[in-house]
Formats: sequence, C-alpha cells, structure tokens
Amino acid sequence: MSFSSTRNLRGFTTWNAIGKSVSQGVEAEVNFVLGCGFNLYVNASMGGAKYEATGLSIQNASKDTESLGLYYQQDACSVGLLAKRVDKLFNDNRAIH
Repeated sequence: MSFSSTRNLRGFTTWNAIGKSVSQGVEAEVNFVLGCGFNLYVNASMGGAKYEATGLSIQNASKDTESLGLYYQQDACSVGLLAKRVDKLFNDNRAIH
C-alpha cells in the first residue's frame, strides 16, 4: 500500500491511501578523485512511478534528478558543496487517482 500526502494552508498534512504503485527507472553515480584532497561527485536518475490499477502518474514523482558535488578532505577535516536539480513534479488534485 502506498500513501500520498497534501498540506493545507494551515500546515496540516492529509494522508491518502492510494493503492499499489510501480516505480521504475535507472540511476548512475560516480565519484572522481581529482587529487590534492578534492573529489567530484556526480549522480543522475531517470524514471517514473504509476498506479498499478489506473496507470496514472504518482503525485510528486519527478521524471529525473541530477546532483553535482565538490568535496575536499584533509586529515580529519572535510567540507563539501552539493547542488541538486529535481525535474518538474506531477501534482495531483486528489479528485482522481
């Protein structure tokens, strides 16, 4: 069983049972050692999620995401900067799942 949630203007969350769903996709991740304590991290995913019964898209399921990070480590000290992009999200009006 999967669940979907929405938040109203007052900040309260409503959870809805949405039935079985199928998520499919691919993800790739790599970490390049640049030298002098620097690493470059790259991640990308592509996929989708749909309801089993209707084939309709799941709310807030993005088509793709990407991440890019630069990390530095020296002895016991490390610092990193990470940027992430999430594709447009499908928003459900809760009238039909």
